[in-house]
Amino acid sequence: MHTVAALPALPRLQTVAAERQRTPEYHHEGRFRQRETHFLFKYTLSGEGVFRDRQGEHRVPAGSGFLCEIRDPATAYYYPENGRDPWEFVYLCFAGGFSDSVVRNL
Repeated sequence: MHTVAALPALPRLQTVAAERQRTPEYHHEGRFRQRETHFLFKYTLSGEGVFRDRQGEHRVPAGSGFLCEIRDPATAYYYPENGRDPWEFVYLCFAGGFSDSVVRNL
């Protein structure tokens, strides 16, 4: 078996996971995550979440997702206060390489 060292120009995948959230206590604000340096892609499988950026609040229903820099003070994501169904989603966290250029250009 041959293991190749990380390639510095490529983003490193840190986390791939799935979650189910069902209460408004699930609320993450970029302004409180300034020490974290990764990026996040979150995709809704069922239910609905909310993503906020400089343009305002955006619903994130099943079949849609968002991409953000986790420490961007303008961003937040959360389970809606008036939510009825659980928000089920998958997410990827990645960092390094040209991650910042890719996310900011998108």
